[in-house]
Amino acid sequence: MTGIIRFIGLINAAVWFGGSLFMMVGVAPAVFSSEMDRLGDLWKGFIAFHLFDRYFALQYWCGAVAIAHTCAEWVYLGKPLFRLSLGVVLGVFCFGLVGGLVVQPRLKQFHAIKYANGETEARKTKATRSLQIWHRASEVAGLLVVGGLGWYLWRMGNPPNAPRYTPSSKFRS
Repeated sequence: MTGIIRFIGLINAAVWFGGSLFMMVGVAPAVFSSEMDRLGDLWKGFIAFHLFDRYFALQYWCGAVAIAHTCAEWVYLGKPLFRLSLGVVLGVFCFGLVGGLVVQPRLKQFHAIKYANGETEARKTKATRSLQIWHRASEVAGLLVVGGLGWYLWRMGNPPNAPRYTPSSKFRS
């Protein structure tokens, strides 16, 4: 049982980190590259929103599995809950929730205003500025998420050492 729980945790951390890294290093720069300019900003935005919807779904699932894994290690294996590990997992999971449930809808709203036909020029300019600010904030949050997940993957691959001394309560007479 111990091996299965550790394997699930390690695979989940690897998928979570790999998916986030691929999104930040591979997919996002490709979508916002100069080659995609031929499609126009409107279509680049639609493509990006669809890809990021899938990315945030991955964030939700992997975060839920990581929290369940941490609880399973605590309950079934008797491992102590390390505050830093739990804080990183919960922090990255919260970044994913905020990104998918708050930031992404706002970006879609500003994108829709920017390219709407019936909007005034002042409102379009304000939406463009807000879109840029929210986009930069999401990039910074994405870098923090990748950094936290890299640390979490390293922590899952290199668990802390077992206690040096075995307590006397482990022995039966």
